[in-house]
Amino acid sequence: MELDQFMMKHRKEYVDLHQTTEQVKDSIEQQKTQEDNSILDTTLANPEPIEPDETQAQPCRVQKQQLLEQVLQKEPRNLLDGARQTETKMVEMSALNHLMATPVLQQAKQIEFLYDQDSSEVHAFV
Repeated sequence: MELDQFMMKHRKEYVDLHQTTEQVKDSIEQQKTQEDNSILDTTLANPEPIEPDETQAQPCRVQKQQLLEQVLQKEPRNLLDGARQTETKMVEMSALNHLMATPVLQQAKQIEFLYDQDSSEVHAFV
């Protein structure tokens, strides 16, 4: 908000610099000097020192908020990647299960056939 106000107030300093006349430049310098003096007067009138923590707390909070947002954006992506990897592994396991089940089923049929064959031969001897 303060930045927007500053930009609106000093717009002419940033737009069309090559068209700025000497008179406008002098006017800008005069405004800047008046602002500096006003800030100095305010500072001298209010001798209360500003705690360094107060001035640094706001940028620190903003930085922490940005880091938190980045983490929160990465977390769903990581979960999605994990879900995709799990899905891929499940498909692979299903394919392996099918590959293993087919020979096992054939072997079970062969064993059953051999058992039936042996049983009939044993009954033939008895």
